[in-house]
Amino acid sequence: MSHELLAKIAPYLVLLVALCLFMALSIMLRLALIKRSWPPIGRFVTARGVKAHVIEHGSGPEVLMVHGAASNARELISALGHKLDGLRLIAPDRPGLGYSERPPNAQNLGEQAAFLADILRQSASGPVVAVGHSWGAGVILRLALDHPELVKALVLLAPASHPWKQT
Repeated sequence: MSHELLAKIAPYLVLLVALCLFMALSIMLRLALIKRSWPPIGRFVTARGVKAHVIEHGSGPEVLMVHGAASNARELISALGHKLDGLRLIAPDRPGLGYSERPPNAQNLGEQAAFLADILRQSASGPVVAVGHSWGAGVILRLALDHPELVKALVLLAPASHPWKQT
């Protein structure tokens, strides 16, 4: 690269670096604000070798509640928890969402089902009724297939259970 060309683009490179630093700082501050405004309300367990956030609420027969894509455990608890008195709700943040870390291959349904199985083995006293919303319904279907000893019934809410086809 010639000295003249470098002299011409240097101000733009400095601006680009400054913009990247500003964006990184903005993201870090926004994440800190979110954590302060919405701290974890559950406990942490280890699932598939990573930290998993699990909200547990109430007592009685155990119900696993699995949220959909781009969501977290608070969604189902806040939407339905007050209507489910007399039940023990187990609501994990799915891998890489909410306060749960993301294990390798978490994009696969089988890995997400194994993640939930690890949580259930630590949180449930026996087979649970599994409730899944949207993408969470696909995850609990896979959970029931791969770990039938952990699930006694399924409830699918607006399930995403089949590939989407373009028309």
